[in-house]
Amino acid sequence: MSHTRRQALRSAGILIGMGLAGCSEQQESTAQLGDLQFVNKDESVHTVVLSVHRESDPVFMASYDIPMSKSSTTTINEGWPTDPGQYSVVVALSGQNNPESIELVPDGGCQSLLVEINNRSVSFFGPAQATDSCTTDVATSSTKSVDE
Repeated sequence: MSHTRRQALRSAGILIGMGLAGCSEQQESTAQLGDLQFVNKDESVHTVVLSVHRESDPVFMASYDIPMSKSSTTTINEGWPTDPGQYSVVVALSGQNNPESIELVPDGGCQSLLVEINNRSVSFFGPAQATDSCTTDVATSSTKSVDE
């Protein structure tokens, strides 16, 4: 029995597909979002719009007033999922159309971010390994000195 060209191509396609099986699998992410610490170095209070995305889907959105302070931070740790996944954080100053975003390190475990507001722009520092901010179920928002 002779094979047709169509049968040969179909067989080759199946073999290639089987050979590539598993190559496109992504490793499970261990990233968790811990604290977000905001420092506002401008001369006025800023309202920020914060959104947290898990695998590109929004899972948390809120706005916060961040007081001006060159030496203390406002810590936010509330409302977003604590289970591991691929997370990104998006922050925009109220009234501006240019949000800044950052992705957590996929295998970084519990991570915190420092978000600096300076000259009406947003910058991220981190992510940094967090100690225990992912294990608490308590929603918190507080202010503390940077020197602490």
